[in-house]
Amino acid sequence: MPASIDTFWKLSSDEVLIQEKVGKGFYSTVFRGTFHGVDVAIKHIVPINYSKREVILLHREISVLKTLRHPHITSLIGIIADRDEDIKMVMEFAENGDLRNYLKNSKNKPTWKERIQIAYEVASAMAYLHSRSIIFRDLKGRNILLNKHLNVKLCDFGLARYFTAGMNSVTSTPHLSGRNISSNVGTPAFMAPEILLQQPYNEKIDVFAFGLVIIELVTRQKIGETIERTTNGVDLSNISHFVPTDCPADLLKLSEICSASKAEERPPFDTILKILLWIRDGVGGGDNLLLQFQSNRAPQPLKQPASSQKPPPTAQKATNSSPSNSNTKPNNSNPNPSGTSKRGGRGGQNAGQNAGRNAGERVVPGGVPVNKRRK
Repeated sequence: MPASIDTFWKLSSDEVLIQEKVGKGFYSTVFRGTFHGVDVAIKHIVPINYSKREVILLHREISVLKTLRHPHITSLIGIIADRDEDIKMVMEFAENGDLRNYLKNSKNKPTWKERIQIAYEVASAMAYLHSRSIIFRDLKGRNILLNKHLNVKLCDFGLARYFTAGMNSVTSTPHLSGRNISSNVGTPAFMAPEILLQQPYNEKIDVFAFGLVIIELVTRQKIGETIERTTNGVDLSNISHFVPTDCPADLLKLSEICSASKAEERPPFDTILKILLWIRDGVGGGDNLLLQFQSNRAPQPLKQPASSQKPPPTAQKATNSSPSNSNTKPNNSNPNPSGTSKRGGRGGQNAGQNAGRNAGERVVPGGVPVNKRRK
Protein backbone atom coordinates (compact mmCIF):
# COMPACT_ATOMS: atom_id res chain seq x y z
CA MET A 1 0.00 0.00 0.00
CA PRO A 2 1.37 3.48 -0.87
CA ALA A 3 3.07 5.26 2.01
CA SER A 4 0.56 8.15 2.02
CA ILE A 5 -2.40 5.80 2.59
CA ASP A 6 -2.73 4.59 6.17
CA THR A 7 -4.97 1.95 7.69
CA PHE A 8 -7.61 4.48 8.75
CA TRP A 9 -8.52 5.24 5.12
CA LYS A 10 -8.12 1.77 3.66
CA LEU A 11 -11.27 0.12 2.28
CA SER A 12 -11.81 -3.37 0.95
CA SER A 13 -12.80 -3.76 -2.70
CA ASP A 14 -15.71 -5.92 -1.49
CA GLU A 15 -17.28 -2.86 0.15
CA VAL A 16 -17.63 -0.90 -3.10
CA LEU A 17 -19.77 -1.78 -6.10
CA ILE A 18 -18.57 0.02 -9.26
CA GLN A 19 -21.27 0.93 -11.77
CA GLU A 20 -21.22 3.24 -14.82
CA LYS A 21 -18.44 5.59 -15.95
CA VAL A 22 -19.33 9.25 -15.36
CA GLY A 23 -16.16 11.16 -16.25
CA LYS A 24 -12.46 11.22 -17.03
CA GLY A 25 -9.71 13.49 -15.71
CA PHE A 26 -6.01 14.05 -16.39
CA TYR A 27 -4.87 10.89 -14.64
CA SER A 28 -8.04 9.08 -13.62
CA THR A 29 -11.42 7.74 -14.66
CA VAL A 30 -14.46 8.43 -12.47
CA PHE A 31 -17.23 5.90 -11.93
CA ARG A 32 -20.49 5.98 -10.05
CA GLY A 33 -20.99 3.25 -7.49
CA THR A 34 -22.26 2.36 -4.04
CA PHE A 35 -20.55 1.98 -0.67
CA HIS A 36 -22.69 0.12 1.86
CA GLY A 37 -25.81 1.27 0.00
CA VAL A 38 -24.71 4.92 -0.35
CA ASP A 39 -24.08 6.49 -3.79
CA VAL A 40 -20.41 7.37 -4.19
CA ALA A 41 -17.94 8.45 -6.86
CA ILE A 42 -14.98 6.14 -7.44
CA LYS A 43 -11.90 7.81 -8.88
CA HIS A 44 -9.81 5.04 -10.43
CA ILE A 45 -6.13 5.75 -10.89
CA VAL A 46 -3.61 3.41 -12.48
CA PRO A 47 -0.27 5.17 -11.75
CA ILE A 48 1.76 2.65 -13.77
CA ASN A 49 0.31 4.22 -16.94
CA TYR A 50 1.41 7.74 -15.99
CA SER A 51 4.53 9.75 -15.31
CA LYS A 52 6.23 10.03 -11.94
CA ARG A 53 4.95 13.59 -11.60
CA GLU A 54 1.34 12.51 -12.10
CA VAL A 55 1.76 9.95 -9.33
CA ILE A 56 3.06 12.77 -7.11
CA LEU A 57 -0.08 14.79 -7.90
CA LEU A 58 -2.24 11.80 -6.96
CA HIS A 59 -0.58 11.43 -3.57
CA ARG A 60 -0.76 15.19 -3.04
CA GLU A 61 -4.51 15.12 -3.65
CA ILE A 62 -4.95 12.26 -1.18
CA SER A 63 -2.82 14.03 1.44
CA VAL A 64 -4.77 17.28 1.12
CA LEU A 65 -8.24 15.71 1.08
CA LYS A 66 -7.52 13.73 4.24
CA THR A 67 -7.16 17.02 6.15
CA LEU A 68 -10.22 18.87 4.80
CA ARG A 69 -13.70 19.04 6.36
CA HIS A 70 -16.04 21.52 4.73
CA PRO A 71 -19.63 21.19 3.44
CA HIS A 72 -18.62 22.53 0.01
CA ILE A 73 -15.53 20.38 -0.52
CA THR A 74 -15.93 16.81 -1.75
CA SER A 75 -15.46 14.39 1.14
CA LEU A 76 -12.94 11.57 0.87
CA ILE A 77 -14.56 8.40 2.24
CA GLY A 78 -11.71 5.97 1.79
CA ILE A 79 -9.15 4.42 -0.52
CA ILE A 80 -8.92 0.99 -2.12
CA ALA A 81 -5.25 0.21 -2.76
CA ASP A 82 -4.63 -3.49 -3.12
CA ARG A 83 -1.37 -2.68 -4.88
CA ASP A 84 0.60 0.50 -5.65
CA GLU A 85 -0.23 0.50 -9.35
CA ASP A 86 -4.02 0.38 -8.88
CA ILE A 87 -5.69 2.92 -6.59
CA LYS A 88 -9.38 3.81 -6.20
CA MET A 89 -10.45 6.89 -4.25
CA VAL A 90 -13.99 6.56 -2.89
CA MET A 91 -15.60 9.98 -2.59
CA GLU A 92 -18.87 11.80 -2.07
CA PHE A 93 -21.11 11.69 -5.16
CA ALA A 94 -22.56 14.83 -6.80
CA GLU A 95 -25.69 14.04 -8.81
CA ASN A 96 -25.68 17.15 -11.04
CA GLY A 97 -22.12 16.73 -12.24
CA ASP A 98 -19.77 19.66 -12.79
CA LEU A 99 -20.78 23.30 -13.12
CA ARG A 100 -19.47 23.69 -16.69
CA ASN A 101 -21.67 20.90 -18.05
CA TYR A 102 -24.60 22.00 -15.90
CA LEU A 103 -24.48 25.50 -17.43
CA LYS A 104 -23.98 24.07 -20.91
CA ASN A 105 -27.22 22.08 -20.69
CA SER A 106 -30.03 24.38 -21.85
CA LYS A 107 -32.57 22.26 -19.94
CA ASN A 108 -31.18 23.61 -16.67
CA LYS A 109 -32.70 26.95 -15.67
CA PRO A 110 -30.87 28.24 -12.58
CA THR A 111 -32.33 31.42 -11.10
CA TRP A 112 -30.12 34.38 -10.20
CA LYS A 113 -30.46 33.54 -6.52
CA GLU A 114 -29.27 30.01 -7.27
CA ARG A 115 -26.33 31.29 -9.30
CA ILE A 116 -25.36 33.73 -6.56
CA GLN A 117 -25.69 30.92 -4.01
CA ILE A 118 -23.38 28.73 -6.10
CA ALA A 119 -20.84 31.57 -6.23
CA TYR A 120 -21.18 32.03 -2.46
CA GLU A 121 -20.55 28.36 -1.75
CA VAL A 122 -17.48 28.30 -4.01
CA ALA A 123 -16.15 31.40 -2.22
CA SER A 124 -16.91 29.74 1.12
CA ALA A 125 -14.83 26.68 0.21
CA MET A 126 -12.02 28.89 -1.08
CA ALA A 127 -12.01 31.05 2.06
CA TYR A 128 -11.70 27.84 4.08
CA LEU A 129 -8.75 26.64 1.97
CA HIS A 130 -6.92 29.97 2.22
CA SER A 131 -7.49 30.08 5.99
CA ARG A 132 -5.64 26.76 6.11
CA SER A 133 -2.80 28.02 3.91
CA ILE A 134 -3.83 26.07 0.80
CA ILE A 135 -3.81 27.53 -2.72
CA PHE A 136 -6.15 25.54 -4.98
CA ARG A 137 -4.48 26.60 -8.26
CA ASP A 138 -7.06 25.02 -10.59
CA LEU A 139 -10.40 26.66 -9.84
CA LYS A 140 -12.78 26.28 -12.80
CA GLY A 141 -16.25 25.01 -13.62
CA ARG A 142 -15.02 21.46 -14.23
CA ASN A 143 -13.74 21.27 -10.65
CA ILE A 144 -16.97 22.57 -9.12
CA LEU A 145 -19.47 19.74 -8.63
CA LEU A 146 -23.17 20.17 -7.81
CA ASN A 147 -25.26 17.73 -5.82
CA LYS A 148 -28.99 17.16 -6.28
CA HIS A 149 -29.78 20.33 -4.29
CA LEU A 150 -27.29 22.38 -6.38
CA ASN A 151 -24.95 22.61 -3.39
CA VAL A 152 -21.30 23.05 -4.37
CA LYS A 153 -18.69 20.33 -3.87
CA LEU A 154 -15.19 21.47 -4.83
CA CYS A 155 -13.08 18.64 -6.23
CA ASP A 156 -9.71 17.69 -7.80
CA PHE A 157 -6.94 18.80 -5.45
CA GLY A 158 -4.00 17.42 -7.42
CA LEU A 159 -2.54 20.90 -8.01
CA ALA A 160 -3.30 22.26 -4.53
CA ARG A 161 -0.30 23.54 -2.62
CA TYR A 162 0.36 24.61 0.96
CA PHE A 163 1.88 28.02 1.47
CA THR A 164 3.50 29.46 4.58
CA ALA A 165 1.44 32.02 6.48
CA GLY A 166 2.72 35.50 5.73
CA MET A 167 4.52 34.36 2.58
CA ASN A 168 4.25 37.01 -0.13
CA SER A 169 4.57 34.75 -3.13
CA VAL A 170 5.36 31.37 -4.63
CA THR A 171 7.71 31.15 -7.59
CA SER A 172 6.18 29.77 -10.79
CA THR A 173 7.79 26.42 -11.56
CA PRO A 174 7.02 23.68 -14.10
CA HIS A 175 3.88 21.69 -13.30
CA LEU A 176 1.63 19.20 -14.99
CA SER A 177 -0.86 20.40 -17.58
CA GLY A 178 -2.83 17.47 -18.97
CA ARG A 179 -0.39 14.67 -19.76
CA ASN A 180 2.49 17.06 -20.54
CA ILE A 181 4.88 19.08 -18.39
CA SER A 182 4.22 22.81 -18.78
CA SER A 183 5.77 25.97 -17.39
CA ASN A 184 2.30 26.96 -16.16
CA VAL A 185 0.12 25.50 -13.42
CA GLY A 186 -3.62 24.95 -13.76
CA THR A 187 -5.92 25.39 -16.76
CA PRO A 188 -4.74 28.09 -19.23
CA ALA A 189 -8.16 29.74 -19.66
CA PHE A 190 -8.36 30.36 -15.89
CA MET A 191 -4.72 31.20 -15.17
CA ALA A 192 -3.95 34.56 -13.59
CA PRO A 193 -1.66 36.90 -15.57
CA GLU A 194 1.21 36.35 -13.14
CA ILE A 195 1.08 32.61 -13.84
CA LEU A 196 0.96 33.08 -17.62
CA LEU A 197 3.92 35.47 -17.38
CA GLN A 198 5.77 33.03 -15.07
CA GLN A 199 6.02 35.59 -12.30
CA PRO A 200 5.88 35.00 -8.52
CA TYR A 201 2.32 34.53 -7.29
CA ASN A 202 0.26 34.04 -4.14
CA GLU A 203 -3.26 32.90 -3.19
CA LYS A 204 -4.78 35.75 -5.23
CA ILE A 205 -4.49 33.55 -8.34
CA ASP A 206 -7.52 31.68 -6.96
CA VAL A 207 -9.46 34.96 -6.69
CA PHE A 208 -8.70 35.70 -10.35
CA ALA A 209 -10.03 32.30 -11.42
CA PHE A 210 -13.12 32.86 -9.26
CA GLY A 211 -13.85 36.07 -11.19
CA LEU A 212 -13.89 34.05 -14.41
CA VAL A 213 -16.14 31.42 -12.81
CA ILE A 214 -18.64 34.22 -12.10
CA ILE A 215 -18.49 35.26 -15.77
CA GLU A 216 -19.38 31.70 -16.79
CA LEU A 217 -22.21 31.66 -14.23
CA VAL A 218 -23.60 34.89 -15.70
CA THR A 219 -23.18 34.14 -19.41
CA ARG A 220 -23.28 30.30 -19.41
CA GLN A 221 -20.51 30.53 -22.01
CA LYS A 222 -17.07 28.90 -21.81
CA ILE A 223 -14.00 31.00 -21.08
CA GLY A 224 -11.40 30.48 -23.81
CA GLU A 225 -13.94 29.42 -26.43
CA THR A 226 -17.02 31.58 -26.99
CA ILE A 227 -15.54 34.11 -24.53
CA GLU A 228 -12.08 35.28 -25.58
CA ARG A 229 -9.34 35.22 -22.97
CA THR A 230 -6.31 37.53 -23.08
CA THR A 231 -3.24 37.56 -20.85
CA ASN A 232 -4.85 40.15 -18.58
CA GLY A 233 -8.21 38.40 -18.38
CA VAL A 234 -11.59 38.98 -20.05
CA ASP A 235 -12.72 42.31 -21.50
CA LEU A 236 -16.29 42.61 -20.20
CA SER A 237 -17.16 45.15 -22.90
CA ASN A 238 -16.80 42.35 -25.45
CA ILE A 239 -19.26 39.97 -23.78
CA SER A 240 -22.27 42.26 -23.27
CA HIS A 241 -24.26 40.29 -25.87
CA PHE A 242 -23.91 37.19 -23.65
CA VAL A 243 -25.12 38.93 -20.48
CA PRO A 244 -28.87 38.54 -19.76
CA THR A 245 -30.72 41.83 -19.34
CA ASP A 246 -31.91 40.84 -15.86
CA CYS A 247 -28.41 40.04 -14.57
CA PRO A 248 -27.66 41.79 -11.24
CA ALA A 249 -25.20 44.54 -12.19
CA ASP A 250 -23.25 44.11 -8.95
CA LEU A 251 -22.53 40.47 -9.78
CA LEU A 252 -20.81 41.43 -13.01
CA LYS A 253 -18.90 44.19 -11.20
CA LEU A 254 -17.69 41.65 -8.67
CA SER A 255 -16.36 39.43 -11.46
CA GLU A 256 -14.42 42.39 -12.85
CA ILE A 257 -12.90 43.22 -9.46
CA CYS A 258 -11.91 39.61 -8.74
CA SER A 259 -10.29 39.18 -12.17
CA ALA A 260 -8.22 42.37 -11.94
CA SER A 261 -4.89 41.99 -13.73
CA LYS A 262 -2.97 43.12 -10.62
CA ALA A 263 -3.07 40.67 -7.72
CA GLU A 264 -3.10 43.41 -5.06
CA GLU A 265 -6.37 44.78 -6.47
CA ARG A 266 -8.26 41.50 -5.95
CA PRO A 267 -10.27 41.21 -2.70
CA PRO A 268 -9.81 38.30 -0.27
CA PHE A 269 -12.51 35.65 -0.15
CA ASP A 270 -13.87 36.71 3.24
CA THR A 271 -14.70 40.11 1.71
CA ILE A 272 -16.15 38.43 -1.39
CA LEU A 273 -18.51 36.47 0.86
CA LYS A 274 -19.87 39.70 2.38
CA ILE A 275 -20.39 41.24 -1.04
CA LEU A 276 -22.23 38.17 -2.32
CA LEU A 277 -24.57 38.27 0.68
CA TRP A 278 -25.42 41.89 -0.10
CA ILE A 279 -26.00 41.08 -3.77
CA ARG A 280 -28.16 38.07 -2.87
CA ASP A 281 -30.30 40.01 -0.41
CA GLY A 282 -30.57 43.10 -2.60
CA VAL A 283 -28.95 45.36 -0.01
CA GLY A 284 -26.67 47.16 -2.44
CA GLY A 285 -23.08 48.24 -2.04
CA GLY A 286 -22.04 47.38 -5.58
CA ASP A 287 -21.84 51.02 -6.64
CA ASN A 288 -18.74 51.42 -4.49
CA LEU A 289 -17.04 48.15 -5.41
CA LEU A 290 -14.91 49.43 -8.27
CA LEU A 291 -13.92 52.57 -6.35
CA GLN A 292 -12.90 50.56 -3.31
CA PHE A 293 -11.03 47.66 -4.89
CA GLN A 294 -9.70 48.81 -8.25
CA SER A 295 -6.91 50.89 -6.77
CA ASN A 296 -3.20 50.55 -6.18
CA ARG A 297 -3.62 49.67 -2.52
CA ALA A 298 -4.49 46.43 -0.77
CA PRO A 299 -8.27 45.81 -0.67
CA GLN A 300 -10.06 46.73 2.55
CA PRO A 301 -13.27 45.17 3.94
CA LEU A 302 -16.24 46.74 2.22
CA LYS A 303 -18.33 49.12 4.35
CA GLN A 304 -22.07 49.38 3.89
CA PRO A 305 -23.06 52.66 2.18
CA ALA A 306 -24.75 55.07 4.60
CA SER A 307 -27.71 55.46 2.25
CA SER A 308 -28.36 51.74 2.07
CA GLN A 309 -30.79 49.91 4.24
CA LYS A 310 -29.16 47.64 6.81
CA PRO A 311 -29.00 43.95 5.85
CA PRO A 312 -31.72 41.75 7.30
CA PRO A 313 -30.69 39.83 10.45
CA THR A 314 -30.17 36.62 8.47
CA ALA A 315 -27.59 38.26 6.22
CA GLN A 316 -25.75 39.78 9.20
CA LYS A 317 -25.57 36.44 10.99
CA ALA A 318 -24.33 34.70 7.89
CA THR A 319 -21.63 37.32 7.43
CA ASN A 320 -20.44 36.83 10.99
CA SER A 321 -20.20 33.09 10.43
CA SER A 322 -17.99 33.39 7.36
CA PRO A 323 -15.87 30.27 6.85
CA SER A 324 -12.82 32.47 6.42
CA ASN A 325 -12.72 32.84 10.20
CA SER A 326 -10.34 30.14 11.36
CA ASN A 327 -12.27 29.84 14.64
CA THR A 328 -15.49 28.99 12.84
CA LYS A 329 -16.49 25.40 12.19
CA PRO A 330 -16.69 24.57 8.47
CA ASN A 331 -20.34 23.57 8.49
CA ASN A 332 -21.33 27.06 9.62
CA SER A 333 -20.14 28.60 6.36
CA ASN A 334 -23.51 28.41 4.64
CA PRO A 335 -25.16 31.85 4.36
CA ASN A 336 -28.34 30.44 5.87
CA PRO A 337 -27.75 30.65 9.65
CA SER A 338 -29.78 27.51 10.25
CA GLY A 339 -27.17 25.50 8.35
CA THR A 340 -29.79 24.37 5.84
CA SER A 341 -29.62 25.33 2.19
CA LYS A 342 -32.68 26.94 0.68
CA ARG A 343 -32.43 24.37 -2.10
CA GLY A 344 -32.40 21.36 0.16
CA GLY A 345 -31.95 20.41 3.79
CA ARG A 346 -28.42 19.58 4.86
CA GLY A 347 -28.42 20.29 8.58
CA GLY A 348 -29.24 16.72 9.56
CA GLN A 349 -26.57 15.31 7.29
CA ASN A 350 -23.89 17.63 8.64
CA ALA A 351 -24.91 16.85 12.21
CA GLY A 352 -24.58 13.14 11.55
CA GLN A 353 -21.20 13.61 9.94
CA ASN A 354 -19.89 15.73 12.81
CA ALA A 355 -21.11 13.23 15.37
CA GLY A 356 -19.19 10.48 13.62
CA ARG A 357 -16.05 12.56 13.34
CA ASN A 358 -16.17 13.53 17.00
CA ALA A 359 -16.19 9.85 17.82
CA GLY A 360 -13.09 9.30 15.66
CA GLU A 361 -14.97 7.53 12.89
CA ARG A 362 -14.98 7.86 9.12
CA VAL A 363 -18.31 9.18 7.88
CA VAL A 364 -19.99 8.62 4.53
CA PRO A 365 -22.62 10.92 2.95
CA GLY A 366 -25.83 10.75 4.94
CA GLY A 367 -23.98 10.62 8.26
CA VAL A 368 -23.33 6.85 8.24
CA PRO A 369 -20.27 6.15 10.44
CA VAL A 370 -17.74 3.51 9.52
CA ASN A 371 -15.39 1.97 12.06
CA LYS A 372 -12.14 3.83 12.38
CA ARG A 373 -9.86 0.85 11.85
CA ARG A 374 -10.28 -2.35 9.96
CA LYS A 375 -8.56 -5.58 10.71
